[in-house]
Amino acid sequence: MPKEKQTNCIIDCRVSDEIQLKGGSLEDQEVVGRRLAERNGWNVIRVFRKPHSATTFHRDDLEEIRKFIKTSEIPIHKYIMKCIDRFTRAGYPEYSRLKNELEALGVEVVDTYGIIQPKKNTLEHLGGFEYPWSVYSPSEASEMMAAFGGKQEGRDILTRLVGAEIRLVQEGYAVRRAPDGMVNNRNWDRNDKENPRIAGKKGGIPLTIKQLQRYIQQTEYAGAICEKWTKYQPVRTQQFEGLVSIETFNRANRGKVYIKENADGTLQLRYNYSQYGKVVNKRLKNNPDFAFKFIPCSICHKQMLGSYSRGKSGTRYAAYHCGGTPSRPHKYVRIPKSDFEKTVETFVRSLKFDKTFLNSFELVLNDTYRKREAEVVSQSSAVSHSVGNLKAQQASALEALTNTQSPVACKKLEERIEELEAQIQTAQEHRAEIEITERDIKSFVRYVKTVMEHPSEILIDTEDMRAQRTLFGLVFEEIPTYQEILNGTPKLSLVFKLSEEFQVNKDHLVTPTGIEPVFVP
Repeated sequence: MPKEKQTNCIIDCRVSDEIQLKGGSLEDQEVVGRRLAERNGWNVIRVFRKPHSATTFHRDDLEEIRKFIKTSEIPIHKYIMKCIDRFTRAGYPEYSRLKNELEALGVEVVDTYGIIQPKKNTLEHLGGFEYPWSVYSPSEASEMMAAFGGKQEGRDILTRLVGAEIRLVQEGYAVRRAPDGMVNNRNWDRNDKENPRIAGKKGGIPLTIKQLQRYIQQTEYAGAICEKWTKYQPVRTQQFEGLVSIETFNRANRGKVYIKENADGTLQLRYNYSQYGKVVNKRLKNNPDFAFKFIPCSICHKQMLGSYSRGKSGTRYAAYHCGGTPSRPHKYVRIPKSDFEKTVETFVRSLKFDKTFLNSFELVLNDTYRKREAEVVSQSSAVSHSVGNLKAQQASALEALTNTQSPVACKKLEERIEELEAQIQTAQEHRAEIEITERDIKSFVRYVKTVMEHPSEILIDTEDMRAQRTLFGLVFEEIPTYQEILNGTPKLSLVFKLSEEFQVNKDHLVTPTGIEPVFVP
């Protein structure tokens, strides 16, 4: 056959993982693919053999095939696979997408089962006229059923496999990757001295203290499985007592991870726990004993540190400090905790706000709202009209869905209904955002008054340190250093500045007016 008329094809053989490579599935797929090509007189250019899960949407194996088709000097006309579930198990939409991508490259998808039929043109008998609507696949319904069947089969396989693994884990059997130094092998007796065995090898990276701590915290070494499938509660392993006893495990972890044995033989896991009933002390970034650590150092402008030091008499002294370390290379500064916090609290409690300013602030907000009220109402009305149109389209689509019998049309209508529902939700959320009422203005003013009238309660008397730090950022233009607070020179935020300027301007207004300056003794 002349080369220009010869049909060239590729054969794709796929299994789910590398374990299945050891079986004969790939060879069987190649054999049936070559038989199909031989019956039709097609020239096999290349056979692809690669393990990859067909339930995912990102397919490296198909990307490799598409790249080969684009760069091949020999034109490829046919893509042969054993059956549709070897092509994908992600359902009909994904099957249709992958098939269309190959057809866009001029490659026809063929299966050895004969389900996929060549496309036909309903206007072929009238001289070969062709339109997008006149070209169809007579086997589309069968392909759809096979694709959905493949997806269902994949779901059933995973349900049986993962379900069995979950059940085995909950009974104390290991199914995941074994911890370092161990292998999952029921036939290996670790007490068999006559047949020693190397469990595994890993190397090249020096062992660090952090990594060692992660190793010794793995409960499997103590004969207990603790993971997601056990709901993070330890379960005793079957036929394996552990490399170390639970007592040794607890001693090695020193309470950071503690396995507790109950009287009924079950196990419990505790963190930062001591068998003597004391909670293990743990350093906290947000230590409640040092609530103002976020205030920066006056020298390096890094956040202050807080800690206790012990004197010769055994008394503990709390203090904020900074400096004297490689990361803070300046003179060591240490301020007793009581002095530091007293200075901050004294300054915060001295903050006062002019009540007249608050009343004027409310008037400005209401006046601004009145100016924008017409615009807000107009926008809200337009959004409401848009929501009404979307709901009408959704109702029409629902009615069409109840009257159609075509699975493809049902799928399209369901997608359209979901799209309209998302648009309705977005429009309603936008309407809620722009509908600012007078009640919202008053609620906001009440909150502002609470903050302004009781600054010390908001900034100091709070249990949430993160919220406290955020509120400090609202009061001050930038978080002041301890020295600035001590000197009374922090940079206040705009609201506080407005309050101060308003007080000054009000004093100017009550000053007697005149041509000559007023003499102040």
